[in-house]
Amino acid sequence: MATARAASINTRSSRPMVPRAVSFSSAPTTPFASKGPHSHDPLYAPTIYGRLIARRNGPLIADLGCTGCGPAGASGPRVLVDWHSHYASSAEVHFFAARGQAPRITIGTDGIARLQNVDTASFAAGSPAVFTASDIPARLRHLDRNGIPRQLLTQTVALGLDATIPLEELRPLLRAYNDELAGVIHRYPGGFFGVAALPTGDPEWAAAELERGHRDLGFIGGSLPLNAFATLEGARAGFPVIGPP
Repeated sequence: MATARAASINTRSSRPMVPRAVSFSSAPTTPFASKGPHSHDPLYAPTIYGRLIARRNGPLIADLGCTGCGPAGASGPRVLVDWHSHYASSAEVHFFAARGQAPRITIGTDGIARLQNVDTASFAAGSPAVFTASDIPARLRHLDRNGIPRQLLTQTVALGLDATIPLEELRPLLRAYNDELAGVIHRYPGGFFGVAALPTGDPEWAAAELERGHRDLGFIGGSLPLNAFATLEGARAGFPVIGPP
């Protein structure tokens, strides 16, 4: 439910207060150390849940329930925000539907599209589950009924695509996802924040995509599996994205 993860922040307008902050908050799938022996093992990942919010040429967001997420001295009306929600894109639906092996979408005899996934450290595939693109008008009605003006949208990192899709396929998928998410944000100004979907296997590309997200797409950050930072080696590999401490 949207109300379960709502956080209150201060904002002056419909534009995000922290255009240069980058936040990483999601379930683990695979670490940054993409060249190691476990780099493509979807079951390899330490069990780490939590939150890392890092500074990148801008102010720091303190935590999920912060009351002053903008620059020092910023003031404005308090706005209730659902700070953790996922957006399922048409780009993902089309990508999965074209695949011949999991993760893929299959159409049952009932005509319903279901996602057949594989097990990862954060996601037990189980039986194929219904998977369709998010219904944004329905989501806005739900938020309105619960008195929540804004929502943060992210890619569903727990699906484990970072661990199960080859980089040469993942990069264009994530770029298409980010373009589509940006379209949602611009179509409903003031209704949503967005963060870029980024891979751990190519930190340089992830850094460039994060910059594009800030510069061109109106995003306030990026999302990555948190166990990318489970080791010092992995954290160092991520420096192109988050910068050194």
